[in-house]
Amino acid sequence: MMFGLGIQLQGKLFNPDLTDLFSLLKFVAEAGIGLPYWFSWLQGLGAGNPSAYTYDFGNVFIYTAGLLNMLVVVDAFDIAMGRKP
Repeated sequence: MMFGLGIQLQGKLFNPDLTDLFSLLKFVAEAGIGLPYWFSWLQGLGAGNPSAYTYDFGNVFIYTAGLLNMLVVVDAFDIAMGRKP
């Protein structure tokens, strides 16, 4: 839901860019969402509009959605390995 809201708030989906460290980190945070990221990217959604008032909020929603998804995956892995009750 956060990802969809971030797209609607004119957030930008970043491409895998290996020349700039911050662009790479933004891509990794966004790609943590999984298939919804790739479907949206292939459809051309998430072009972003930097002149929109909600652009920064949309980006933060997209980053947060990806990072929370990564956290859930790591937590589920720890539970499956028996490291966490």
